[in-house]
Amino acid sequence: MAEKTKDKIKYKLLKFIDLSGFKVFDPPVRLAFGEDPKKQTSEIGKFIILPILFVSLCLLSWHLIAPTHKTKSGAVPTPGKILNAYGDNIRLSEREEEKEDDFLAAGQERRDRLTFVEKAIPELEAEAARLQKLSVEAQKQGEKIINDKIAPLKARLDPLKARHKAAKAARKAAVANMAATVAAKQAAPEDSIKLAIAHAEKAEAESEAEKILNDQVNAIRNDPPESMNDAKIAANSAADEVQHFKKRFDVLTKENKEIKRTALLAKIAEDEAALASSIDPAVIARKTKSISTNRKKLEKEDQKFAKNKTLGFQTIRSLATVFVGFLIAAAVAIPVGIMCGLNKIVMACLTPIISIFRPVSPVVWLLIFQIVVGAFFLPDPASHPLFTTLNQTEFFASSWLEFGNPLAYLQTDAAMIFS
Repeated sequence: MAEKTKDKIKYKLLKFIDLSGFKVFDPPVRLAFGEDPKKQTSEIGKFIILPILFVSLCLLSWHLIAPTHKTKSGAVPTPGKILNAYGDNIRLSEREEEKEDDFLAAGQERRDRLTFVEKAIPELEAEAARLQKLSVEAQKQGEKIINDKIAPLKARLDPLKARHKAAKAARKAAVANMAATVAAKQAAPEDSIKLAIAHAEKAEAESEAEKILNDQVNAIRNDPPESMNDAKIAANSAADEVQHFKKRFDVLTKENKEIKRTALLAKIAEDEAALASSIDPAVIARKTKSISTNRKKLEKEDQKFAKNKTLGFQTIRSLATVFVGFLIAAAVAIPVGIMCGLNKIVMACLTPIISIFRPVSPVVWLLIFQIVVGAFFLPDPASHPLFTTLNQTEFFASSWLEFGNPLAYLQTDAAMIFS
């Protein structure tokens, strides 16, 4: 009985792996249930351990090679820096969520949040000041290291520039003398031209010699000590955290939804009292308008916090856009493709249309739907016109390809759909 239960579990797992496409996990499951250990161990080594080792080797190569490859924007980031940047983006998303929660917090929850923020700000400011001081010291030490490396090059570059400057002045005087000689008919114009060419070649050689040394100096300046950059990043990160908590304080004390509502109610009550006691037509008109405006604001219960669209949000939205567009394309194109495969008349009617639109670039569909959606259907930004534009672009760009998939299988044998 136990063996049958064990086999059922094993085959259910294997079936799930087969359906999901994660065939790489097939050997570990079989090994866990004791099926042919030697074969499964070999499969695990070939399809799991070796790929892991290969990816690890690629990451190690990336880590070692990236700092040596310089671009105009600096060195290529290493995997560690990429991971740190990912952490920074996660923190940015968390900050936006915190500010949104502060905006929506009410009653005791808002007061607790405000107490926490007020307590945290002095501690964060002290930490930021400490890190800023360390950063300044690291900058000074880094500049000293850089200047020490540059000093031998400067010792060669400065005299070289002085010699080249003197040589340039001498050449200028020689050109002037040659011009006077040519004017006095004591030399041919060709001699002046040859002299100018020779001087240009010397000036180019001097400029190239200076450029070599200047490039070496700039390379040293563009490659500061790691401690210098790390200290600066830490100080900036702490300063950003202080700014974030100060913004949270502002949200909790000034921009909070409950506070705004309370302030509106107080303003309405004040205006109503003034309206009831006033006999001045101008005051009555002004207070009436104020009460009407503030009551409309109170009716907007769905007020949302205007948070920044972080990288995480944009990534999720982009994936959702493509997914929705592909689902729409599948819902439309697959049935039409099946109809084409089952009915030659339908296929004959739709083939010209498919042939015309299938080669159209997605960029063209994007431009078309920007005009159509933005101008005619969803001019209001609150209706998410960009989301609609992009998923419709995905729909039209992919549906022509999907028409062909059922068609390829069904047009040869219409009975295939029932098999």
